[in-house]
Amino acid sequence: MQPVRAFIRIVLLSTLIVLAGTLTGCGDSSPGPSATTGDASSTAAAPPGASRSARAGRIVAHVPVGSQPDGLTFAAKSVWGACADGTVTRIDPRSRRVLATVRAGSGAITVAGDQHVVWVADYGAGTVTRIDPASNTVTATVPVGTDPVGLALVGGHLWVANQGDGTLVELDARSGRRLRSVGVAAGSGFLTLADGVLWVPDFSGTTRTVLRVDPASGRTIARVPVGAGPIDASFAGSAGWVSNTGDATVTRFDPTSGARSATVGVSGGSLGPLLATPRAVWVSVYAGASVVRIDPSTAAVVGRVATGPNPQNLIDVAGDIWVAEGGANDVAVIHPAAAP
Repeated sequence: MQPVRAFIRIVLLSTLIVLAGTLTGCGDSSPGPSATTGDASSTAAAPPGASRSARAGRIVAHVPVGSQPDGLTFAAKSVWGACADGTVTRIDPRSRRVLATVRAGSGAITVAGDQHVVWVADYGAGTVTRIDPASNTVTATVPVGTDPVGLALVGGHLWVANQGDGTLVELDARSGRRLRSVGVAAGSGFLTLADGVLWVPDFSGTTRTVLRVDPASGRTIARVPVGAGPIDASFAGSAGWVSNTGDATVTRFDPTSGARSATVGVSGGSLGPLLATPRAVWVSVYAGASVVRIDPSTAAVVGRVATGPNPQNLIDVAGDIWVAEGGANDVAVIHPAAAP
């Protein structure tokens, strides 16, 4: 098994991975207007005294966690990291000290939570596990389907995206009671909630789309064309962003109309999850052991931060970017540069 089973395991389900790292900087062949930009950080000279890393930010801390960390979330005033060894690490974001380590199955991949509950998906076991943040103990484990990979809390409900059987499962977030199952698309990527809508990347399918799902009805109400092998979506301001591992691009689009406005080529190999903030879009470059920073206004890569091997999920905590370094068994904290 290669390091960081979460992203590798997802990628191996798709033949698109053979394209990653060879089709960098490619435009999107789907119809519709869009600007295509390249990875300036790989070619442009840095200003005097500055490096590509300096234009993006710098790592200010490393927090040791379990083996092969993947998913991250902020809940109950803490950072939670899900690891392949079945542990979930709770971290104080101020002191960056480990507060607790909770055993939550055999192979945690994704984590989501709020002030009252934390849920962890176990990809191999086909379950989700509930953790009580008041006591740092497991209170329930619920079967959900084949290869759960995405989690999203919508009010008092937990939605689970099952990559293996192409379903979305809705649970009561407090009790774990199963409410319904909705068929979407096999091979889904990570699940994102934005403006009351669920976004499901069709990762290993052939549609090159992200599905927009109404959580009230469970219906797919739109498909947004993106790149090949979309793995994750993130939103900030009036724009949505999708990382496409199959052609090493990032797509910017209008969440309302679905119209694309830019396609950004990223050098360094296959892409992982991404995080959009008002000031920057951050993308994990799995094969390139780095996190790339994109200017959201120009849709251009302005710099990158070298990380440990296999960077995975990212979250924003008080303006700092936390990234799971899957091959280094820790979580790195990036302090963004003031201006790219």
